[in-house]
Amino acid sequence: GQAGVPAVTYTSAKIVLVGDSGVGKTGLGWRLAHGEFKEHASTHGQQFWVLDQLSTRRADNTQCEAVLWDLAGQPDYRLIHALFLDDADLALVLFDPTDTRDPLHGVEFWLKQLRVEHHNPHAPRGETVSRSETPTVLVAARCDRGTATLTRAELEAFCRQRGIRCYLSTSAKDGEGLADLIERMKDAIPWQDKPATVTTATFKR
Repeated sequence: GQAGVPAVTYTSAKIVLVGDSGVGKTGLGWRLAHGEFKEHASTHGQQFWVLDQLSTRRADNTQCEAVLWDLAGQPDYRLIHALFLDDADLALVLFDPTDTRDPLHGVEFWLKQLRVEHHNPHAPRGETVSRSETPTVLVAARCDRGTATLTRAELEAFCRQRGIRCYLSTSAKDGEGLADLIERMKDAIPWQDKPATVTTATFKR
């Protein structure tokens, strides 16, 4: 690097916030990033925040930064997301717990997107494709809005069947469940396995 500019070893984790349009992804993302509640209209495209409360330093002194991506829920963006979700380190799949029809109908779609099948061109014919399994947390958002239509036991059973790490109920508005969510996110990010990049301190800022 340039003389006198200290080098920084750095790695970042990609956390994706997915779920159908209108379930409260942006409200939750904003609250996690800024510690306050703000009403949001639907997101078009995508936006991201660095989550300072998840930033840490590895034993080898690598700076670890967690970046939360909020992806729009509208169906016309879905193809882009399928490509984007490919290398996520952690996914938060949000749903509306007060939906009287089927609160988890959108969740199934996003779980499928997160289990993208990778065809290995070098594998012998007929051999199964490898699947990328992104660690996933199921999040009921806006639980201040009304009564949940599924019990906690039903939601936990759903997580077990689908290989989801855990289920959490949250409210960006009154802060319920957020400390718990941060803890679960800390546990889930595989910092030790992530490759680090050496950069200059000025570039990193």
